[in-house]
Amino acid sequence: MLCTRWNNKSAFSTTADKTTQFMTKTTTSVTSHSASATSPISVEFLRDLVDSNEDCDDLTNVILNSLQKKSSKHKFLIQSTVIVAPDALDRDLNISTNFGAIWDSENDGYITIKLDRDDGSEINSTLLTVYWIYTN
Repeated sequence: MLCTRWNNKSAFSTTADKTTQFMTKTTTSVTSHSASATSPISVEFLRDLVDSNEDCDDLTNVILNSLQKKSSKHKFLIQSTVIVAPDALDRDLNISTNFGAIWDSENDGYITIKLDRDDGSEINSTLLTVYWIYTN
């Protein structure tokens, strides 16, 4: 699932002789998710929540506050990784992360979303994984 849009917000780069304006291109994609039968949230809900709050400085807490209202029967965890590269040439990174858990695949699960922002002056990628664990 992939969503690409151009934001109305602009970034500016200023040098001694000129100022350049860049439009921000944002691409949101769901990279993986579990097949939990009793998921408290849908992939679409989470992607829409991220899309509508992408410019928020504290996206993790915005998502957590929204998830808390979705279910009192689940505990939620969010893992966020932010990667910033000054230009496309510096973007060839090798990043690895692991997470392990023993859980009930019928009730517990996860969704991972990748949010890429490119304003022409720097590239910013955020990997967000939301985990939920059924508590009742």
